[in-house]
This record gives sequence, C-alpha cells and structure tokens, in this order.
Amino acid sequence: MLAALGLAKLKAKAGDPGAIILADNIASAFPKSPPAVMGNQWNQALVYADLGGIYLRFSKTEAAADCLSKSVALWRDMKIAAVLDAQRQKELAAVEAALQRLRLARPSGPPPKQGYH
Repeated sequence: MLAALGLAKLKAKAGDPGAIILADNIASAFPKSPPAVMGNQWNQALVYADLGGIYLRFSKTEAAADCLSKSVALWRDMKIAAVLDAQRQKELAAVEAALQRLRLARPSGPPPKQGYH
C-alpha cells in the first residue's frame, strides 16, 4: 500500500490524473487493512495527509477535507514519547494549515440561485 501511495504522489507531482485512481483505491482499502498494513497512528496520519495532498492537487476538495480531517484527528489523539512531540506538533500544524486553506477556499452556504426568481 505504501508503494502505491508513493506512486500516487509521483503521478500527482507530474500532474497525471491517474494519481486520483490510486488515491481512491488507497483511501478505500486503507481503513479495512489489518494493523500490520496500517501501521501505527503516526504512519496512518502521514498516509491520510499524503492522500489529502493528492486530492488537493486535483481540486477534489471533499476527499481532501475528509483525509486531512482524519490526519488531524490522528495527530491530535496520538500518545507518543515526549522526544517526538515537537515533530508531531510540526506535522499537525502543517495538516491543520492545509485544511484551513481548503476551508477558506471553499464557498460556504447554499449555492447561488440561477436565473431571475
């Protein structure tokens, strides 16, 4: 699964829309995977952040928000050794910033009405 994620990131960087197909497959299979595949919370948070980044690159805002939100929740909830907390805070801040930019870019409220009513 991590190899597929690496390939999806390369495709996304190159602008290849095939990255979305890979990201969709990973996002679908990842939560159903056994713990040996999913790894610890740190790895899970990184995977969801990477998926969110891929979706953002192709303006798939709902999927991006979902993945970034999962990453934020994992970063916030994880219990780790004190020596790793500064890195956890850095990763959390980066994902929260991406999620905030996404929220600011998305229009809120109902869509505008069409025509003259």
